[in-house]
Amino acid sequence: MQMNTTAAGTTVECNRIANNICADLSMLGVPSGGILMCHVGLRKLQLGRPHGADILLSALRSAVGTSGTLLVILGTASPHEFLNSLPISERGKAAEGCVGIDISTAPALEEVGAFAEFFRRQPDVVLSSNPNARFAAIGPHAEMLFHNQPWDDYYGTDSPLHRAYLHNGYILRLGADDATVTALHYAEHRAIVANKRRTRWDYVLATPQGHQHVWVEGLDDAEGIADYAGEDYFADILREWRLRPDYKHTEIRGAVAELLPFVDFVDFGATWMGKHL
Repeated sequence: MQMNTTAAGTTVECNRIANNICADLSMLGVPSGGILMCHVGLRKLQLGRPHGADILLSALRSAVGTSGTLLVILGTASPHEFLNSLPISERGKAAEGCVGIDISTAPALEEVGAFAEFFRRQPDVVLSSNPNARFAAIGPHAEMLFHNQPWDDYYGTDSPLHRAYLHNGYILRLGADDATVTALHYAEHRAIVANKRRTRWDYVLATPQGHQHVWVEGLDDAEGIADYAGEDYFADILREWRLRPDYKHTEIRGAVAELLPFVDFVDFGATWMGKHL
């Protein structure tokens, strides 16, 4: 495992830390050769700058091996976010004159963290094409995960989440906030809940045909698919999952590391939503 750093001493130390993290991930149960969706709170790992993200990515690559694939949610940072605060009937007029963004180069949403943006910039990364549910992947499963990603209902059938589910992937939460479990958006599609709330997100994209006002529609991934008396039902689902005897977790560099099997966790979340929403 080699790092692209400048000073020889720095390289040796970075490699040592990356190897230690990789060993910890393997002990946690991260499998080689599969699909691993990662949610990272980089600051909690106390890896420092400028090499912290590079160290972690090196460790993650080694943990899944060359036959494995890393998957990260990006979203798309948009200067046109004001459109989504307007009534739908006013958005077309408000979008006139807006300069389109190129989703092949647009930054990740700030809220998904610095590691996601670092991951997006890797030379071998593959990006999905939906502006709202934009994912990034590195590894041999990337094209399969993103092939014909749906435009609407972008977290549902044939989405990257659905395909990670079908291929028995895993979710790694490393220093991440409790509400950060994107796979539960697929559980929202599977859950038996009446009258699921929907939403629409508008963008102005740069295309070969010029600047185009577009939108995507799907289950409400901002306010939730139904009213809930608690603060955040994603966080509450995760907290209940932690009570299970098969819950896998450890501590890596002072941060909580949790490994969730995609299928079992999504099914657990869908059942929970059916009971509580």
